[in-house]
Amino acid sequence: MRKTGRPTMIDVAADAGVSLKTVSRVVNGEPNVDPAMSERVLASVGRLGYHRNSLAASLRSGNRDTIGFVAADLSNTFYMAVAAAVSAIATRERMHLVMASSEEDAGLERTLALDLCQRQIGGLIVVPTAADHSYLSREVELGTPVVFLDRPGSGVPADAVLLDNRGG
Repeated sequence: MRKTGRPTMIDVAADAGVSLKTVSRVVNGEPNVDPAMSERVLASVGRLGYHRNSLAASLRSGNRDTIGFVAADLSNTFYMAVAAAVSAIATRERMHLVMASSEEDAGLERTLALDLCQRQIGGLIVVPTAADHSYLSREVELGTPVVFLDRPGSGVPADAVLLDNRGG
């Protein structure tokens, strides 16, 4: 095992005396692994403290199981309530939610949104601060669903959930 950092699947394979593919199949819950080999792998996982890299696994499988949420201000109770509701639905659907706050800064919104997209998220919810969201055009073309919340976005085809604050 490496002297620093987290143990890898290579470390688990060496410790268990099995192939890397066998470790992969066990930690990803694939069927048809010999029970004795599976036990050896799981014992090594426990002994070494190995944790599956969910991001790497989702990149390989193409399973985008994370939703990104860029709020304008996470200290705003409205956005936290929305985040809690999205999180509850994501959990029910066996997905994850990653939240960030643009602090009403258009440049930070762009940086955060594109960073989340680079992490292969399955969808992006943005409370717009920027005047132009064409920076998300390529992501939308690649199939990342984008939804604007509370304020309309512009410069990119996307759905929007808008509120009638005056009427409410």
